[in-house]
Amino acid sequence: MNKQTQQLLGLIRRSQFPKKQLVVVFLISIIETATALAVPLLTMNLINDFSTTGFQWNTILIVAIVLILQAILGGLTYYLMRKLGERVVANLRTELWQHVLHLKVPYFDANESGTTMSRITQDTGVVKELVTEQLVSFVAGIFSIIGAVIVLLWIDWKMTLLMLLAVPITILATIPLAQKMNKIAKANQDELASFSGHLGRVLTNIRLVKTSQTEHDELENGKTRIQHLYGFGLKEAKVLAFLSPIMTLLMMVVLIIIFGYGGAQVASGNISSGELVAIMIYLVQIIVPFTQMATFFTALQKALGATERITAVLEEPTENEV
Repeated sequence: MNKQTQQLLGLIRRSQFPKKQLVVVFLISIIETATALAVPLLTMNLINDFSTTGFQWNTILIVAIVLILQAILGGLTYYLMRKLGERVVANLRTELWQHVLHLKVPYFDANESGTTMSRITQDTGVVKELVTEQLVSFVAGIFSIIGAVIVLLWIDWKMTLLMLLAVPITILATIPLAQKMNKIAKANQDELASFSGHLGRVLTNIRLVKTSQTEHDELENGKTRIQHLYGFGLKEAKVLAFLSPIMTLLMMVVLIIIFGYGGAQVASGNISSGELVAIMIYLVQIIVPFTQMATFFTALQKALGATERITAVLEEPTENEV
């Protein structure tokens, strides 16, 4: 475990988040994942029954109940995680604000007020996003992938092996671009914090700016910083212009191969049409968590950078310290 990860865990502990609530959220999320894994099997039985005995209303009712239960659990999980994330960020901001108010004057001489404001607002928001949006989905995604693979091995192990080869290759092909995107996003975040600090300094001393008639100089300085942000935005756009089409292309190739193989298996009688539909649904339940994991690691890198900046402020000596 590196220093940044230790700082992030330490920061979350300092936020005094409710641990019992986190455990409850994880349990609900696991139950939601289990219901999601049951849906393709129920759908498979529904389709197979339809081809032989027609509609089975009991099976349709069970599928409807499971889908409604999954939706309720998903909504409950989202709300509880948002509540947990808001508590984390509120506690962090309170501690930061209290600490900043007691910092020594030389700190404020060396750091622009806008930069400090960015630590309290933007950087804590980045940590909240990791806790709120990514953490539970990452853990639930692992359970979803494991469960889907186990069921798929039971349905058709050959097609499962085909997917297990295709999906990681697709993800690995996009990792270099994702890493480049992460570096650009971090640099953009630093530049945005610097720009916020510049704006705060100028607006705080606007009377002095007007008295000294340095509006033109501040305008040119601001334009330069805005162009830097514009440049980072273009770099992000260029990476996404490659990343999105490549991801779409690779996924389409995977789907065509698996659909083709699955269709041949159905035609030869090795699997039923219901099993093919179940396999396709499980494929989605594998691909989506893989995509979420890539998002999680990007958010984690951003949160580690934000944590480093927050920790630097918290480590500054206060007036009460000797």
